Amino acid sequence: MKKVALIVLDGWGVGENKENNAIYMAKPKFFNHLITNYPNTKLQASGELVGLPKGQIGGSEVGHLTMGAGRVLEESLTKINNTFSNLSSNNTILQIPTFQQFIKNAQQRPAHLVGLISTSGVHAHIQHLFSLLKVMKQQKCLSPNIHFISDGRDTSTQSGIVFAQQLLQLINLLNYGKVVSLSGRFFAMDRDNNLDRTKKAVLNILRESKPVQTYKLIRAFENSYQQKITDEFIEPVIVDQYYFGVNNDEPFFFFNFRADRMRQLITMLKQKLPNNPFFTITRYDDNYPYKVIFDKEKVDVTLGKIISDHKLSQLRAAETEKAPHVTYFFNGGTNIVYKGEHRIICSSNKIKHDVMPEMKAKKITDNIINFVTKKHPDFILANYANSDMVGHTGNFPAIITAIQTLDHELERLCSKLIKNKYICVITADHGNSDIAYNPITKEINTAHTLNPVPFIIYSPDNKYQLKPTTTISFGLSDIAGTVLDLMEIEKPKENFNSMLK
Repeated sequence: MKKVALIVLDGWGVGENKENNAIYMAKPKFFNHLITNYPNTKLQASGELVGLPKGQIGGSEVGHLTMGAGRVLEESLTKINNTFSNLSSNNTILQIPTFQQFIKNAQQRPAHLVGLISTSGVHAHIQHLFSLLKVMKQQKCLSPNIHFISDGRDTSTQSGIVFAQQLLQLINLLNYGKVVSLSGRFFAMDRDNNLDRTKKAVLNILRESKPVQTYKLIRAFENSYQQKITDEFIEPVIVDQYYFGVNNDEPFFFFNFRADRMRQLITMLKQKLPNNPFFTITRYDDNYPYKVIFDKEKVDVTLGKIISDHKLSQLRAAETEKAPHVTYFFNGGTNIVYKGEHRIICSSNKIKHDVMPEMKAKKITDNIINFVTKKHPDFILANYANSDMVGHTGNFPAIITAIQTLDHELERLCSKLIKNKYICVITADHGNSDIAYNPITKEINTAHTLNPVPFIIYSPDNKYQLKPTTTISFGLSDIAGTVLDLMEIEKPKENFNSMLK
């Protein structure tokens, strides 16, 4: 049996060698050395090879879920799209019992619709809200209150005003619904226990902020842009002067399909609104009692489970920004901790990541090295967040620093692991820093990219070979099977394809 370390460089795509590719411009010496001297290929991390619609950018949730599952899953975005696409079919959302219950509630009390309004498809999609409004109107639900969370991170930084205009056009066309509050995702979708941010968003939804500021929706965006505040960081504000907060028994519908950035918000809201029925478009947590519209595909067999079933030990290491990805998502979207699984998660910085682009890369490396010295785990999953989290800021010099820091820590970690007879597998979950800005308009790009990601096998004897491919036909689902082959563990009969020759 061989020991393997799977090292995920989050947000590290393989882009063109151009000036807007921060990874190329950072000249990562060790990474380039690996590409030149060790077996490597490119993997698809977006679209159909990770269970998303064609042309849809991938993300950290989808990436780690697919890596751990060893197969392509039907992702929530695809499932919801298909269900909403033909409301006259037998597969319509109106056939789902929990949605029928929501409709019944919304016919009796005005509903509150909460979510990210964006076309990114990473956490939510604006078309789901549009379809929801049309169905509610058709079903004679009372006119709902919409709580607008602006993106600017997985979309361009000032695209929120365009989405706002599109939403208002539909509202006017239907003569139905109203947008009552606005908040940037920095506040409403924090996942790193910055509860002061979450509290601001919650108090705004409840209209309990002091003092209450009221602007019309478009004016609120314009005011923020004039102050050089982009969509992600828009301060929570009321955008309907006739909105006076939430009443008892009014139902809430949360339409973000990705769970991790909704948990803090929904938990704090429920503490304030114990008697209001809550509905979530997907399951946000196994322990939540809220009604779920679309349950996720069950993943019974994961890479982590197979390793545990063989009575082997494993380490999961990251900082809190990516803790759910190396644990919950990699384990099939469940909160299970496998026997023999150890976790070392260090706290992310509480400041914007371009202020300290090194993030906790050094601490993660130190943690892994110390654990390896004492415990010698059979499998290691590590996530370094720099390329993604700093990439999301659009600050080019900071991204360069992030990549160079990451390259240094990658070399330090791999050097230690190779000496301890580990095989190092280096990859990524999606692209980001590989396109830092538009080369023509110079507009910064904070979103993920459609570029493939690297896959490298760095071993002491350099004896492994990968199957040849003329196109990028491998995807993230092929990583688990390859790891099992490297560890010399028998693979399940179904799925878990290997890229080894």
